Amino acid sequence: MKPKADLSPYFNYIPEATLAAILICSIFTLLDFKLPMRLWRESKRDFGTWILCFCVCVLFGVEVGLFVSIIVTALHLLFLWARPEILVKIQELDGMQYISVVPGNGIYFPAINHLRGLVLKACTQANFKIMVVIDGHKITGLDYTAAQGISKLSSDLCRNSDASSSTLLILYRFPGHLQHLIDVTDNLVFCENETKVKEFLTQESLRNGFINLKEHIRASIDLGYKIDIE
Repeated sequence: MKPKADLSPYFNYIPEATLAAILICSIFTLLDFKLPMRLWRESKRDFGTWILCFCVCVLFGVEVGLFVSIIVTALHLLFLWARPEILVKIQELDGMQYISVVPGNGIYFPAINHLRGLVLKACTQANFKIMVVIDGHKITGLDYTAAQGISKLSSDLCRNSDASSSTLLILYRFPGHLQHLIDVTDNLVFCENETKVKEFLTQESLRNGFINLKEHIRASIDLGYKIDIE
């Protein structure tokens, strides 16, 4: 160790470019060049975050780059909470149409307005004539504000004060511990199985005049129109 200690003062005479080259070569084996290519193939968002943080680290230092990466990740999580994946489309059950809404994960207060907006847009295109089924089997969490927003959605589906002319909202396969958070209204019901959904769907089709009783008895149902949701 003593010879090395004796040589350390002479490091001052080595050019900085040479010292930089030595440091780069020493950490070269730690660099993972496959990671950016994998991120590009599998997640463009993560690749963009990696490029941004890498550039910030090079230009402004590691501390600033770490801070920027934390901010970007937090903003992405907030975006996922406010705009979760929600699939809205028209589906048929025994020839009868309904609006299917399938949230992809938890519904919390930043996301409930987004959910209500998608449902009301679909109902407007359907002229509020077919019922709405929200499938909750993928919902992992629901806070009080979001639960009240779902109850408010049922009120939004009432075109006037007469509940008999409102669009039926069915909450299908919602976890039991989440159901007690939602206030039940005149046009909001819970269903645990497809048979019950079919019963409500048949009642709504009869009420709205899409099928008459004779056709229902003969099980010859034909609505005769389609709706496309962008």
